[in-house]
Amino acid sequence: MKGRCKLKYLDTFAIFILVISAISTTSYVTFASYRDYNTLIELFKDLAEAYPSLVTYEVVGKTVQNRDIIMFKIGNPNGGRILLDGAIHGAENLGSELLYFYANWLLTSDDPLANRILTRNYMLLIPALNVDGYGKWRKNANGVDLNRNFATNWQYAGSTDPSSEYYRGPAPLSEPESQALVQVFQTWKPAFYINLHRGGSILYGSKYCNSTYYSLLRSKMIQLANERGVAYYSFQIISGNGFAMSDAAKAGITSFLLEIVDWQEITLEQIEKELLPKFIPIVAVLSQECESKTLFEDDFESANFNAWSGLTITSGAYATISNRKTYVGSYSAKFETEAIDSGTRRACIYKNIGESPIVYARGYFYMEEGLPLIDNDDRFTFIQFLNSKEAIMAGLQIRRVQGEDRFTLYAYNNIKTTTAIYPQPKTWYCLELYIKIHPTEGAVKAYINGIEQISYTNINTTSLGNVAIIRFGLANSINIQQKVTVYLDSAIISTTYNGPRPFPRWDINQDGIVDMYDVSIVCISFGSTPQSNNWNPAADLNNDEKVDIRDIVLVAIHYGETYT
Repeated sequence: MKGRCKLKYLDTFAIFILVISAISTTSYVTFASYRDYNTLIELFKDLAEAYPSLVTYEVVGKTVQNRDIIMFKIGNPNGGRILLDGAIHGAENLGSELLYFYANWLLTSDDPLANRILTRNYMLLIPALNVDGYGKWRKNANGVDLNRNFATNWQYAGSTDPSSEYYRGPAPLSEPESQALVQVFQTWKPAFYINLHRGGSILYGSKYCNSTYYSLLRSKMIQLANERGVAYYSFQIISGNGFAMSDAAKAGITSFLLEIVDWQEITLEQIEKELLPKFIPIVAVLSQECESKTLFEDDFESANFNAWSGLTITSGAYATISNRKTYVGSYSAKFETEAIDSGTRRACIYKNIGESPIVYARGYFYMEEGLPLIDNDDRFTFIQFLNSKEAIMAGLQIRRVQGEDRFTLYAYNNIKTTTAIYPQPKTWYCLELYIKIHPTEGAVKAYINGIEQISYTNINTTSLGNVAIIRFGLANSINIQQKVTVYLDSAIISTTYNGPRPFPRWDINQDGIVDMYDVSIVCISFGSTPQSNNWNPAADLNNDEKVDIRDIVLVAIHYGETYT
């Protein structure tokens, strides 16, 4: 009896040893519930098709087996950049699934946090670096652990044994996948980088980054996680010999390695419902750290309105792209409203920005026709702020007041005007509208040619809500009894003051008027190239390294224009 009992325990022990051995050799458990690589990439591409103005993608490299490494770019191209990648270890494809759910959340959620990231950041997502081993094995097709193949302290990384799961490769950056990622670091220069893994539940930082800054970021992540009612990851700084994170850190990128979860069974539903909420505070804090102050800008050089959220055109109103009057470049936007004895016409473009409590919107406006206005209170609006309910919050306009045409600031159903500067036809004006939503320090201001001319300050603006939509053009023409034609150029929306830009290049001497002085500068340099003694680069207006008739034509087209 004792012998049989002993044999039973020995058999159990032997089975235990075999299981442990198998696990340590294989290192990975794969789950059939996850999508294959091609299916996942098609889902990402579906997002690009559904949101073409917000999602694009490109091939950033090739794998050992010549498969494409694809990077998806989501959000504002002018925004702060964050690089996220998954499946550097092919079997750890949970991170790739997490990236898809994150992208889908950004684009489809009504969470204000998602809208803020979309409008102020440029998210760079590489769903899988190790495409050849996706969902199957740790190493790449050459049998190299890619996260031991990077240059930083490569000589101390992983193993020199090709049979090891941690084989570092024959040389640093020997693998095409590693080379592709380093090229992304160098080309795109993200502010932050997160390398996604599976096998724990911890966020790592690199010893090559600033530990004090890590502490600051960590405290913000914990605070946001608590506010959103989700758990947060523990944190540790490591050396990361041969790690992608280390090469990124050496390139000046604040970098992280996230072990998302242990090796227990995790379904797709759990990734979306449990792991994504825990992941969002990490990326959100990094997004806010590097978010662009510029939310949107357009010089209309694309010769279309595709970058805008849409147009509002009423009967008797028109909006087109024009090359007739421009402040910079070759194109501007042209807005026209026909005469109306009583009522409102609109010809404008608008941009949805999510929601923001602080906004500056600047544009250059040229009034070709429409002045003087006829009756008191006749008016047209150049820039207009609306909240999420599309209620008008504030506007910068020209209005007939006491028999005079004046620049006017409209807010709270009140108007304020200025007599410091009067609007004149056939003149470019730099107009900027500002609002701050705050219970005690709220403000609405109008800047004209870089000078604050009209303002409401130290007021409670919270009843207005946050700015969600911004109109440019002829946001309204009210009771205007003559045709109004306005050109718009160099539009920009931001969370900081923009101010005037330099005078356009055809005002060569930058004195605010295109006149004979500018003509003479071109004539003196006429026929010259960079090798000529009379070469003047300022006279080469079309930047073709030759001063010729095309440069004279540009000055002639704009001759007599004034800029303030």
